[in-house]
Amino acid sequence: MYDSSNFSASGIEFIPLPGNHETDASKKNSSGDKVEYPESANLAAWITWVETNQFVRADNGPSGKEEMKRDLLAEDNNQTLTYSFDDINTGVHYILLNTDSLSTVSNPRLPEKTVPSWAPLHWVERDLVKASNNPNIKRIVVLAHKPLVLDNPGPHDIVHNTAPYTLGDSLLKLFSETPKFSGYFSAHSHQWLYTDKLGPRQNVTQVIAGNAGSKLISKWAPEDGTYFGFTVVNLYDDNTIGVVSYARPAPTPYNSLAPQPAAKPSMEIIFPVVGHANTEMKSTVH
Repeated sequence: MYDSSNFSASGIEFIPLPGNHETDASKKNSSGDKVEYPESANLAAWITWVETNQFVRADNGPSGKEEMKRDLLAEDNNQTLTYSFDDINTGVHYILLNTDSLSTVSNPRLPEKTVPSWAPLHWVERDLVKASNNPNIKRIVVLAHKPLVLDNPGPHDIVHNTAPYTLGDSLLKLFSETPKFSGYFSAHSHQWLYTDKLGPRQNVTQVIAGNAGSKLISKWAPEDGTYFGFTVVNLYDDNTIGVVSYARPAPTPYNSLAPQPAAKPSMEIIFPVVGHANTEMKSTVH
């Protein structure tokens, strides 16, 4: 679909990253609850697919016994699931974060399996330090599937954040203390949601762009009605980030085969890079 679309000729690079539908399996526990967990065979299949189709931008993710042990990862297959790369032309460091990594931590709801929503915290920490110390990097952007924060999340819906492994809180703290951090962009929850002032310093912004076309969650009720679409993120030279949600009304049924209107841009939301929190906030019509 990508190769045959106009998008492939746009000059915008296509970089897929895994989510729970690529990495996880599920099973009912003794209470009859459906429990998700990372499945090694699924992860291996994803790695084969992205490598075969040459969609891997880098392979510098967690590897080696010590690094794996530090992040409680189960297998040495993470280099192309979580990784990072620099776009020197624009001074941007990108982190692609697999939020369903296979860990060694037992799942309390299904003890023979491991917990879902795991992420390699210490690898991210070291990667942030390296990017922060690089004078050629002006901004750091994190792309992931599962959000860090969500109202009333289910047991599989946000990055693991249950004691003693509070990965979500720890990542928010890391981002809040990284002056070049420029936003956490995720999906998973089938809605569009902009949330700022997160983390201990209330300076982290998260965008959930989960409204690409899957059936939208019933509790999402925007004032003008639900919508499908895509999101464009603009990185400006004045150390601000702009987010534009392109939207079209969600039809009934949601997967209607009838022709649909083109998505139209909403008002641009602009927020500062973490280290420039005093930058004047503004919104513009795009």
